[in-house]
Amino acid sequence: MDGILHGQAVDFYGTSAVTGGKLYVPYTSVFKALSVKANMSQSNPDPKYNNNRFTVWSFVYGDTTVHIKTTDPAQLFINGKKSAQAVKLHRYSDTTLFPLQQLSDLLGIRLDWNQATGEVRLGG
Repeated sequence: MDGILHGQAVDFYGTSAVTGGKLYVPYTSVFKALSVKANMSQSNPDPKYNNNRFTVWSFVYGDTTVHIKTTDPAQLFINGKKSAQAVKLHRYSDTTLFPLQQLSDLLGIRLDWNQATGEVRLGG
């Protein structure tokens, strides 16, 4: 995927996909390139789900922390508070893809996506 990050051309590596008119990207290339601290951890046992543990993805940028708990459906938390906003992840055998526009909006990162050309401009 090609993009513009803070006015500079950048080639992001990894799988990206357009599903339902939304651009999905892996966290490893795009979010780290934006200086977003991305992390994966496990939840505590959840009594609502027979004490199962779930993967929790965390994205930290500036004063904003976004957590996505991979229950079904996934749960979104913004600065520790559960959001009613829906979030959808796409999981494949070798990667998980995240909704770029939604996470950029939540983290306060400017994003312009030209769907006709596929060019994505992020930041600055």
